[in-house]
Amino acid sequence: MAHTTSPYISVYNFDPAAGTIGAKLANPAALPTCASNEITFSSDNKFLAVAHTASPYISVYNFDPVAGTIGVKLANPAVLPTGDGWDAVFFSDNKFLAVSYATSPYFSVYNFDPVAGTIGVKLADPAILPTGGSPEISVASDNKFLAVAHIVSPYFSVYNFDPVAGTIGAKLANPAALPAGLGYGIDFSSDKKFLAVGHAVSPYISVYNNNFIYSPSGTFESGTIDFGGAQDFGNLSWTATVPAQTGADAFRLQLAAAPCSNA
Repeated sequence: MAHTTSPYISVYNFDPAAGTIGAKLANPAALPTCASNEITFSSDNKFLAVAHTASPYISVYNFDPVAGTIGVKLANPAVLPTGDGWDAVFFSDNKFLAVSYATSPYFSVYNFDPVAGTIGVKLADPAILPTGGSPEISVASDNKFLAVAHIVSPYFSVYNFDPVAGTIGAKLANPAALPAGLGYGIDFSSDKKFLAVGHAVSPYISVYNNNFIYSPSGTFESGTIDFGGAQDFGNLSWTATVPAQTGADAFRLQLAAAPCSNA
């Protein structure tokens, strides 16, 4: 857990079978520098990232999930966040680390090497930044979208992300109905079909169908696109590039309950 007084983080053993909180682990040798706002594990449990309110604003530690020990703090990234660290999240493949914070550009994404245990180069900022301080950041389960909650309208922003090239892409269009106030929390559902935003004004939570993250035209890469509950597209115009199959089944399109059509 992250907390406001030294040692600023605490990690406890936990028995999921018995449902009991066990002994607190020993503190790391190098503590975070100030009050910690968020703490997160990498998906393999080998790293622990802490967002905190004094420079360097993000601290990442080695973690031994077998021994249950917090290890050495990793070297800081070359380019630090510019203000109070509010949230941190590893991408599901542990190849990137995202940090959201209080001052422009409001979030940063870093390359991360889970083998060497090093924080790499900061990625280029998106062309359109969030409009204010960003209390929380979330990554879709396939690492292809990045969502940021922020304290100025439209209160959250969603970006395309290319996990192969390691680039933050275009900001998606805002939904028709914005949250009612300051965005404080944000998260994708595991199937990416829903996006939940916590905010400061009633009804305090807004959940969106993720139809707005898909475009009716563009370049289709081999794979499957689920449009969720979207209806009445009007026209669809997609260009297939290097499909996985060739011949009659090179491109397969299914709308609603209609049979698949081949092109």
